Amino acid sequence: MQSPTRQVLTLLVQSSVLQAKQREACIFIFMLAVVEDLNDTFQLARTLWKVPTCADSWVSYSVPKWASKEDVKRVKGWTELDLVKFKVAGIPIHWKVLNFFFILLPKFALWLALSKSGVHYLMETAGIVDLIVNSLALAFVLDVDEMVFHRFSSTLTKHIISNIEDLPNFDTEPTEKETDAQALQRYIS
Repeated sequence: MQSPTRQVLTLLVQSSVLQAKQREACIFIFMLAVVEDLNDTFQLARTLWKVPTCADSWVSYSVPKWASKEDVKRVKGWTELDLVKFKVAGIPIHWKVLNFFFILLPKFALWLALSKSGVHYLMETAGIVDLIVNSLALAFVLDVDEMVFHRFSSTLTKHIISNIEDLPNFDTEPTEKETDAQALQRYIS
């Protein structure tokens, strides 16, 4: 039989190991939320890099050729706004530079500071309940920009953002036109 002192020490060690695992789990959950924002930052950088540096129009008006505009609107139940298409066409270089310095870099710096200070803050939190609440509060900070956008942007802005066409990652036309033998030869050699 163990002495009472040894039993207390054993319980303390087991409790501290359990608290360490709980702390690691909370930090892991916090980092899961934070990594999503980092991914968004990388997507913004990719968009700035991939979009052509020109001042092309992002808006086009296209009526399907299979019927008149009024027939298309009646059959599909569309409004005039449904015939307007939005696509990423080009960003002039001065806008790319402004986006880089005033959006991308601050967004990344905020992510880095919040991640570093957040993990440090969570490591210093004493109780498990406080740890869970603080990890959620820190993740909330990264969602403020989306909340501001959804609350203060106009209905038209939300419509444009939700209906913008995806930016293609690569051109598939050359590979679509090649024969099976050409595709096989390309992968063999």
